[in-house]
Amino acid sequence: MIFGNSISAYGAIRSLSRHDVPLYLVAPDPGISGRSRYVRDILSVDPSSPDLIPRVNEWVRRKMAGEAVLFVGGSDYYLEALAQGREGLAEGIRATFPDAIAVRKVRDKAETCQIAESIGLAVPGTARIRSRRELESSLAAGLSIQPPYLLKAQDSARLLAECGVKGVVCEAAADVPATYDAHDGFFGDLLIQELIPGGEDRLINVIAVLNADGAPLAVFVNRKVRSVAPFLSCTLMETDWDASAVDQSLRLLKTIRYRGYANVEFKLDPRDRLPKLMEINGRLTLSNSHALRCGLDLPFLMYRDALTGAEPPLRSVSRGYPARILWWYPASDLVGLGHRLRARELRLGRVIRETLGRGYVVEPFRWRDPGPGLYQVWRMVRGAAIGAGRFARRFVAAFGSGGHSEGGRERARREVEDDRGPGKTTDD
Repeated sequence: MIFGNSISAYGAIRSLSRHDVPLYLVAPDPGISGRSRYVRDILSVDPSSPDLIPRVNEWVRRKMAGEAVLFVGGSDYYLEALAQGREGLAEGIRATFPDAIAVRKVRDKAETCQIAESIGLAVPGTARIRSRRELESSLAAGLSIQPPYLLKAQDSARLLAECGVKGVVCEAAADVPATYDAHDGFFGDLLIQELIPGGEDRLINVIAVLNADGAPLAVFVNRKVRSVAPFLSCTLMETDWDASAVDQSLRLLKTIRYRGYANVEFKLDPRDRLPKLMEINGRLTLSNSHALRCGLDLPFLMYRDALTGAEPPLRSVSRGYPARILWWYPASDLVGLGHRLRARELRLGRVIRETLGRGYVVEPFRWRDPGPGLYQVWRMVRGAAIGAGRFARRFVAAFGSGGHSEGGRERARREVEDDRGPGKTTDD
């Protein structure tokens, strides 16, 4: 059973379908993953539903003869709900994720940083703010962190859904209160962090699959190349390796006692050349398809380990795949490139160089499973048609004749200009 309907979840479908594993999806709606021909059925239940665990148990009993292995793809809310309700899962159900305590330690960004710092990892300076009064008090006393600041919500998925961003940069302390108010107080749990210099291409992911003892069964590293916008979802990644980041990731995950799939993100700081911990994602991410293209079948490895618990750990951790293997999500990449074009930041030569690789995985396209790719194309065409129609109507209202008042035409002109700006994007 795969929880989630995103590209991350589809990575697990890519993997497990190769081994004829019967696949079932749990998601509020089919999304991209639900269009796969390998998905036998879909259980529609929200992660916040109080009867999530009973419904999962009943569905496994009816559809899968009482036995299932659970994966979480791209949804932190499903991960939290399942980890918290893990004791209530039926006997024949096996999880590929740890208990609620370990999940909390990777979901709580401030706690993750504290644990990392305690074992000697480099982390950005971080202040946690839980109220407007605490913010005012901290600013009056003077933040120990040097500007510019990166403001993030503990619940980054909610910030993205409600405000269209995952992080906001403030150049000075005086800018923080207005930003705090404009983003609903970051829902009562704000993290103010030191902004590490450099672009998205300095972000690297260390992906590990760990057994019950915290020993690595597989390790993969990639680097972000492009994203939709700063702090948002990645659109192009390439294979990489950083021995220091790998070592730090494995020490941190073992300290947390994590099991299953974990994606540890670092940013390489140009000032001291050290990888600085950004966050940990404790469920399947976009990178699992990338690893599969490089010969590392992470979901199937998790599946076997969940069933037997006897998968041998790595004797040595080293790179076993070539450079310049690219993971590419063209639908979102076109949006990001469009933003750069409007901002006059697009460099065609650089885009071409970045996109040339020795091998590719292009999401969500697969000859043997055309449904997700066709669905993605339909969404792109539909979105373009809707956007073009809206722009045309506003253009006519702004510049056409026929009884429009000057004030009405001016408002329409502003709406046209708004449509030319960067759109609200979503993360996986």
